[in-house]
Amino acid sequence: MITPTYDERESLPVTLARLRAAVPDADVLVVDDGSPDGTGEVADAIAAADPSVHVMHRPGKGGLGAAYTAGFGWGLQRGYDVLVEMDADGSHAPEQLPALLAAVEAGADLALGSRWVPGGRVVDWPLGRQVLSRGGNTWARWALGVPLRDATGGYRAYRARALAAADLPSVRSEGTATSSSWPPAWSAPAWWPSRSRSPSPSAPPAPAR
Repeated sequence: MITPTYDERESLPVTLARLRAAVPDADVLVVDDGSPDGTGEVADAIAAADPSVHVMHRPGKGGLGAAYTAGFGWGLQRGYDVLVEMDADGSHAPEQLPALLAAVEAGADLALGSRWVPGGRVVDWPLGRQVLSRGGNTWARWALGVPLRDATGGYRAYRARALAAADLPSVRSEGTATSSSWPPAWSAPAWWPSRSRSPSPSAPPAPAR
């Protein structure tokens, strides 16, 4: 489980506690971009008490895409079979992680927690933000040619071999990268198999960053 953080010292302990309760066997990597509010130190304290929690400190706010790229590289180097991305602010429900993992175990290379399928939802979003999200996803389907209703959500489980095939060292992402830029191999149809699926009954609310 890869969880990027920036100024989330209040929400991180709650999110990690819920995650550990939902999937006790999961390891967690917190990727902190030098949070001024001390989120990195909070993560270190949690990791000191829980050997399943790890922390990567980056020197500054380098962007969400770059944080995930670093986290994925860390996980691949250590031989994990499945890598999951999830926000630390509580917008992604850890209790729904088993559904994502079950989809991967059933054969998917990529399982998406979607807001815009039956069973998915958003919480406290104004109409304008919903229109923006739906419009962005319509654009992603057209521009990238991916058969997804929600290409911009950030709650995802990847099979490690699929990420390895995406050639992570070649990825360059700076600033705030939207989730529609992931996986980078969306531009390579050979990596986008029909096995990729979305567990619609348990799709979580996932506000975009």
